[in-house]
Amino acid sequence: MLLTHFQLDQKYDETYAFTQKEAGDLITRGETNLLLDRIIDKFKALEAKSDFILCEGTDFVPESSAFEFGFNIEIAKNLRSPMMIVGRGDLERSVTEVLGPLKLALENAHEYDCEIVGVIVNRVNP
Repeated sequence: MLLTHFQLDQKYDETYAFTQKEAGDLITRGETNLLLDRIIDKFKALEAKSDFILCEGTDFVPESSAFEFGFNIEIAKNLRSPMMIVGRGDLERSVTEVLGPLKLALENAHEYDCEIVGVIVNRVNP
């Protein structure tokens, strides 16, 4: 959708480094360095022909959220990319339950010297 909407001169397979299954297989085999190297290579190829690159991190699932967030920090740090942290405000959660993971994410990102450009809570019920 973004390629079409913004009329980007980019092929779809340039928009990602791995499918979720491919990334999962590499992680299962303990090949996270290969995973990171390939992501950096794909980013550098885009960087050479782009003015601006928007990277979307993974969408956390409860079983692997700690690993995923840590890996997203590792990617952002290696790409020298600032981060925007997005949380969900729905799911019948209290304000404390919504803000707790965001606070933890901010603390972890700061611990690894990642630049944070903002925090957004979406899907908030008025």
